Amino acid sequence: MADWLWCAQMAELRVVTAISEPEFEGFVAGTLYAQGWNVLFRALDKTSLLAYLRQESDSKPLLLYSSDLPGFDSSFLESVTPYIERAIGFSSSTENLGDRALHPKTELASELLSVIRAPNRVPLIRKSRLERGSRRSSIIAMAGANHGDGVTMAAINVAIELTLLGKRVLLVDANIRQPGVAINLGERNINQDLPRNINSNLDLYEITRANAETIDHLISDYSITTDYIIFDLGRLEDSQQEISEKRWEGIFTNWLLENMDELWIFTSPTKVSSASLARISQNLAAQSRNSRAIFILNHRKKGRRGDSDEERFLSIVTPCKPRALRVLSSDVRAAELAQSDRSILMERNPRSSLRREIMAIAKEISETR
Repeated sequence: MADWLWCAQMAELRVVTAISEPEFEGFVAGTLYAQGWNVLFRALDKTSLLAYLRQESDSKPLLLYSSDLPGFDSSFLESVTPYIERAIGFSSSTENLGDRALHPKTELASELLSVIRAPNRVPLIRKSRLERGSRRSSIIAMAGANHGDGVTMAAINVAIELTLLGKRVLLVDANIRQPGVAINLGERNINQDLPRNINSNLDLYEITRANAETIDHLISDYSITTDYIIFDLGRLEDSQQEISEKRWEGIFTNWLLENMDELWIFTSPTKVSSASLARISQNLAAQSRNSRAIFILNHRKKGRRGDSDEERFLSIVTPCKPRALRVLSSDVRAAELAQSDRSILMERNPRSSLRREIMAIAKEISETR
């Protein structure tokens, strides 16, 4: 089937389920509903399924079934082939995973959607949730409360300082609306199939519409060979809005939410950023999550005004119970010089206060890892 035709049909996906376990069936139905897809019928056995399919012969739905339902063998599936678009089977136990036609059951929406969207992909046995013991990398996602809060500058320079400490880093530009890592580093064409090697310890990668759904595979591979994987997400609320609007981003985002170790949220003292930070903090305080939240007040001014801004910052983020709080001072000259030259702080102004603070952060996380 042509890719464009498959994508068009996915927009109006019609599904029939034949899943024995109520919890898994509910998870499947809920995930599909969240994508705007319709579960037409929920069969409890092969008799009821066959009766429904013969009655509704005008449309050919996708069949999602589990191997623990009696009689769901290859001969039965062949008999219903004229009535369905295709079938996806999920194994009832690990013993059945040797059957390449079956997929392992999952609790992750990202993995379920990946299986449904990729009809020709070999069943994915690897878990979307990377076990800590199976990977070398610490995964850090950085996002800003508002545009201009310094996320890209911080992501680039933290990555550079970690490489200077002998750490291997993959820096991923995941700001799909306004990617800026390549621009700020004077690099071109980093949105290729594989990350661009910048030096012996640093690789760059850019997420696009073309590679967003397979980013979990690439990052899973790199998590074994790198010490840190750093994501620049851009403005946090922009990312959340696009998650709900574009399914192609959902695969990456769900994977990241499951696997990131730390979420760094940057904010500046402006009223707009503070208001946005308050909304983000309230949302995070009400959610359970695997990652640890770290808040960074960027562009902190000196004197009483800076003290007042920091007090307001602390009052906003304290209810979220963050793992850590950090402050980066306002050093407009150093940041602007580095940006205008498309260079890094270490090269443009190595003795600046901002560079020293970022260097201290990199040293801290490398020592506590």
